[in-house]
Amino acid sequence: MIGLLLLGTGGAAMASEPEPDDLPPAPPPPKPDPEEYGENWGAFPEALRGPFLAAEKAARLPGLARFMAVWSWGAFRAHKPFVSPEEAAVIAAANPSLCSACQNLNDAKWSRQALERVTLPISEGGAYKKPWPKPANFDAWADFGSAGLFDMLAGSVAHLGIHEQFIPPYLSDPPTVLFELRPQLYYAGVFVHRVFNSPLYKVLTNNPAETWARVRAVTSSPKQFLAWQGGDTENEIATTAMANFVGRAKEIGIVLTKMANPTITDVKAWPGAEAYFAAIEGSSHELLECLTVPLWPLLSKPKSWTSGGSFGASRDGGDRKHQGIDLYAPKGAAVIALEDGVITGSQGWSGSGTKGLWVDHPKLGATILYGAVAPGTYAAAGTPVKRGRRSRRSASTPKGRRCFTLRLGSWAPSSLAPPGKPGTLRPRIWISAPISRRQNPTSSRRTPTARRTSAVGM
Repeated sequence: MIGLLLLGTGGAAMASEPEPDDLPPAPPPPKPDPEEYGENWGAFPEALRGPFLAAEKAARLPGLARFMAVWSWGAFRAHKPFVSPEEAAVIAAANPSLCSACQNLNDAKWSRQALERVTLPISEGGAYKKPWPKPANFDAWADFGSAGLFDMLAGSVAHLGIHEQFIPPYLSDPPTVLFELRPQLYYAGVFVHRVFNSPLYKVLTNNPAETWARVRAVTSSPKQFLAWQGGDTENEIATTAMANFVGRAKEIGIVLTKMANPTITDVKAWPGAEAYFAAIEGSSHELLECLTVPLWPLLSKPKSWTSGGSFGASRDGGDRKHQGIDLYAPKGAAVIALEDGVITGSQGWSGSGTKGLWVDHPKLGATILYGAVAPGTYAAAGTPVKRGRRSRRSASTPKGRRCFTLRLGSWAPSSLAPPGKPGTLRPRIWISAPISRRQNPTSSRRTPTARRTSAVGM
């Protein structure tokens, strides 16, 4: 068993697993000045307006920020019935970061197909004589499905920028980087520019509502948009994507006809993918930081994460309660840091020869115990760890159960808290965001029978 147990900075240990509605609210992000971001945002979350405008400024593409707003709102509301603007305002206020940490594993097949198409040689089914470089974590990227604010397919967007001879450094990271706001802004901005700049897609019109609806249809499925553009005006996927874009804009209160309508001159003002990347990564906007959620600690989805190992589950015949959540994963699975931090110590784990590794994460306001991890797979105390970087490997417990446990604690390794010590925080508060929508029934960009198409092979 390799486990993940979290102990927090306050509150008493809970006797049983509470319902999701019992979760305490997350601390609110810094409240921006609405006047700073202009008008025509409707009820769209204020926390995302600044970052989206930063992306628009970096891309030099008028209208991009509001387009991103409608796009991300539509991804968050995928497959949900339309509601009134008043109801949408309540929903938006309760979900300020929308789907920044969502993942759709049902798209894993399409993600792998897209990534293999551009990275495998022709003899193995690839499309190019000179295949593109593979991500450092190829299988993890290939099977990641779609994720983030814009529900972008990992295998399709991974190389965005390569057409401009720029390979984004994100390729050296685990695909969980797609839960971070800066990479999401980078990939979305480059994708939208490619749509405008490609001679294939006739998206520029005299009406901003029509222009941006067409762009959304291309980002949904380039192939289906081309079919619609070529005369198949009843194409269900393209027409549905455009109709949903218009409907979601009305729902959140963004008036499409009041959006900026880019011109050819605007499109040609694009600074280039590398410069856009540098601008996004160099942005010091405080909201880019506060909207970052702790990463999922494994590169792949565990087989289970609550069966017998849920927070508060009975232990030792009822004498104590489980202080974390067990994530059942294969022995040797890579374990990644939830956030930047420093290794502060280690301890033995259940007499198994495995280790529990303490890491202090200042941004999370907690010390985390990662265990059980394999001896010799992690660095010594005092070593910094980086968010999302592989820092250790999981191991098996004496019973051979392959599970990873993480514990968050407010105490130092030299005075480790015994099980049941007050101060425990329910782990799902920290990791439920990436989990909550991991099993969306279908992607918002296709019907169940539609074939996903590559965003980068256009």
